[in-house]
Amino acid sequence: MVIIMKLIKRISMLVALFVPMMASAAASPSLDAGQWKAQFYNADGAFMFDAGVCFQSDNTWHMTTQFYSAGHWDLVGNNIRIHGGNDNSNGAGELVKVTSRFMAGAWQSWTDDDKINMNLVSKWTYTKLKCDPAAPPEID
Repeated sequence: MVIIMKLIKRISMLVALFVPMMASAAASPSLDAGQWKAQFYNADGAFMFDAGVCFQSDNTWHMTTQFYSAGHWDLVGNNIRIHGGNDNSNGAGELVKVTSRFMAGAWQSWTDDDKINMNLVSKWTYTKLKCDPAAPPEID
């Protein structure tokens, strides 16, 4: 009987240890809505440009510092997939959420006529909760 009681006690301790771990593994990742600063680099590591980007909780985003670009984002595992564009160009990327305030990943930007086709690496840092307004459309 003593052996059974010790076994039950050990099983209870194991369950108490593993239940929180299983619950956190099952929780879906999230993206902190708000203003982010994105920095873009070419394949050689040379800095190309940066941009302010607002991620909204309705799975939309817009640029705040460059001519108006906007689109949608989705969570796929721990990755954030972004796509969108404007009248002149398109963009898509897949970012890995490293921490709640830092992401990094590949970004591709192209034009419909294929005059521009950039494959970039990006780093994203959370800057603030309240987003700046979307940048105005580019005037021709």
